[in-house]
Amino acid sequence: MDYVLRTEDLTKIYSKTKVVDGVSLCICPGEIYGFVGKNGAGKTTFIRMVLGLAKKSGGIISYFDGVSALAARKRIGSLVEAPSFYPNMSAKENIEIFCRMIGEDPKQSEEILEKVGLGDTGKKKAGRFSLGMKQRLGIGFALVGDPELLMLDEPINGLDPTGIAEVRRLILDLKNEHGKTIFISSHLISELEKIATRYGVIAKGRLAEEITAAELEEKCRSRTSVMTNKPEKAAELIRSFLNTDNITIKDDGAVLIGEKIENIGAVTNELYKNDIVVSSISTDEGAVEAYFIEKMEGG
Repeated sequence: MDYVLRTEDLTKIYSKTKVVDGVSLCICPGEIYGFVGKNGAGKTTFIRMVLGLAKKSGGIISYFDGVSALAARKRIGSLVEAPSFYPNMSAKENIEIFCRMIGEDPKQSEEILEKVGLGDTGKKKAGRFSLGMKQRLGIGFALVGDPELLMLDEPINGLDPTGIAEVRRLILDLKNEHGKTIFISSHLISELEKIATRYGVIAKGRLAEEITAAELEEKCRSRTSVMTNKPEKAAELIRSFLNTDNITIKDDGAVLIGEKIENIGAVTNELYKNDIVVSSISTDEGAVEAYFIEKMEGG
């Protein structure tokens, strides 16, 4: 299978405003695709069109190498905004009711609850769950029918650090252990950075950037700048000492090391032994957040 979802110039217009403006992207099997954007950028509207919850104004949506939309949507599970459930019923009862509503076998409820880490909640009413547990229950609804693609809209929004960690572990487990392809929208860059394999950045309705996790790491890797009295000699020594070619000399004479250094003291000591005076050292711990913020602003 080449793709599970592909859009071409997908557009949605509300009151003459293009909320989603010509978005073309492709989701491949086994990815965790992070859809990054500010609140109001068009993330939820895009997801609603893909799910058939909103009518597109233009463009093409293709699923699973070209199957029909009706057939494809049976292979997609979703969580859009906050999950809805019966607060006075248990997690198991909620999943069973949802199964019956959409014509699925309710016997799968126990397996689903184990997958989302709610297998031990017993008769505890869902209304008494923590926010993280409620989100995991919502993802449980999305897993009914064993879909191939999960579309999760802001699943960690509003959660405390414990709840965020729970949902993050669940998403990684669904990909790694159960082979799911996951499309997850969020504006929480630091969390997406921990799980996404590829990103799409949406800004004011338009797709501003698509980038893989590896490409992002390369763009935003930590860098160390060393200012010395002998930049040419310093660059050569550092290149040899660290066994790297990722060394450049900036216009101001600073030696730029384009990778993270675990022991900066060993480097400065080596320079000192070779009569090179180090006047300053500064480290940029990467710029992932700044990079995405610039793209989300349309830069």
